[in-house]
Amino acid sequence: MIILAVFGLAWWMVGISVVTGLLAAVAVVLGLAATVGVLLLARRAVAQGAPPSPPDGAVMRRFGWINIAQWAAIAATVAVCVACGASSWIPVLVVFIVGVHFLPLATLFRQPEYRVTAALLIAAGGVAGVVGAAGGPPTVVRAVACIPTALALWGSAVWLLGRRTDAR
Repeated sequence: MIILAVFGLAWWMVGISVVTGLLAAVAVVLGLAATVGVLLLARRAVAQGAPPSPPDGAVMRRFGWINIAQWAAIAATVAVCVACGASSWIPVLVVFIVGVHFLPLATLFRQPEYRVTAALLIAAGGVAGVVGAAGGPPTVVRAVACIPTALALWGSAVWLLGRRTDAR
């Protein structure tokens, strides 16, 4: 849940970077509040019961390979976009890559909810791509890709915490 909360905040900050002034300050506070809220829910869930047992070594190795593939795809995407002068497409494509990476994680960690997370991120990337292809400004494309991604990650964390609490 910590990873989902922190990456949710990171995507939120990138997404809200398009706003300024008082709205930006309010957006930062909202993002921090959402992240702290998820972290407090996770802390309470752990305090109310035994922490989940850590995955075995084979699962963690596969998780590592999935993440290496994700980060390699992201690095290649950034390099190609920069080389082609298409850096406005970076958030669109990275959101899509991150979404796809949740598909094998759903099976690996037996968290079918991650399929919903994947679908939401892939959809956010798709919608942002349509906005970009239609000539939308890069700032709007970035917001359309990143803000829903943050909300999906925070929402997934809360959903998983709720499911874990219900299982007790």
